[in-house]
Amino acid sequence: MRWFKFGLLAALALALGACSGTPSTADLAELTATPGVRTTDGLVALFQRELDSGALSDFAIEVFTRAAAAGRIDPADYEEAHLRFDRCLRAAGFEAIYSQSSDGLYVMAEWVMPELTDEFRAVSGACYRSFLYRIETMFVYQLSHPDLLLDSPVKTARCLRETGLAPDSYSADDFKRDAAAEPGQSPFANAPFDVRDPEVRQCLRGAGYVFSP
Repeated sequence: MRWFKFGLLAALALALGACSGTPSTADLAELTATPGVRTTDGLVALFQRELDSGALSDFAIEVFTRAAAAGRIDPADYEEAHLRFDRCLRAAGFEAIYSQSSDGLYVMAEWVMPELTDEFRAVSGACYRSFLYRIETMFVYQLSHPDLLLDSPVKTARCLRETGLAPDSYSADDFKRDAAAEPGQSPFANAPFDVRDPEVRQCLRGAGYVFSP
């Protein structure tokens, strides 16, 4: 058995386009365009939309009901959702190793398996959709968009500038250019910052990028 090492995982970016029923940028824009709407109000509306979708498991209904009442997803609920996802993988014979960021987000670091097979892709996708997808998507929104800023490249470029990690002239267009990897090249290979820097990774996560250790 060998270790299969993952590099960059555009987890949120993939999740947002993977299934129907997830709040889109337009949904967020509609919520935040209303005068007087607060961040918590917007998140509660998103949680309620999940409840109204009619496509949730009993556990997810419990999670979003609590989140709608509290204005946030409880990290313990996210932990339980991730545990159920991992149990689903293990029951199918697949094993993964994770790291966890300082604010509680799990990042898949390694798969313990011979190779990435079609069976694995089918099982992991089914487990993710069944136990983790909707809850993790909204949990990441909660972590990465506390101000519900809609344009992630704008937010990330601003974060990199304000923390001194990128030049003062660094723009959202610069970020999008650096994120667009050429064939055979890693994203941000030509960026004016080092993606191994933990502070850089914190900024990049706001655009949906999650890194293995």
